[in-house]
Amino acid sequence: MVSEKDLLRIRKQGVEAHVIDPQRNWIQGSFKGLDFQAMIFEKPSKFGIRQGKTSKLGVKRSGSAEGWIVASFDRGWDIVPKTKVARELVTILALKKQRRR
Repeated sequence: MVSEKDLLRIRKQGVEAHVIDPQRNWIQGSFKGLDFQAMIFEKPSKFGIRQGKTSKLGVKRSGSAEGWIVASFDRGWDIVPKTKVARELVTILALKKQRRR
């Protein structure tokens, strides 16, 4: 199940997100003109984005058809993030442990 702590961490960075399938760990949301769906687990994994908690991610331009996909990850990159905003969203959703300074 996607934790409330992870959802709060995502939302604090300007991402609108909500759980769409709690049994399968799926969330959905939007960020700066992009829509996304992501599968997020409780613990980081070697299969996650940047070894983080997100193992699947689909990102497209808001209101666009399927052909406007700007990033796709399924335990590896199918489509690497194509825009600066998509890369920013990927960084937020990776949910990798933050380094302390």
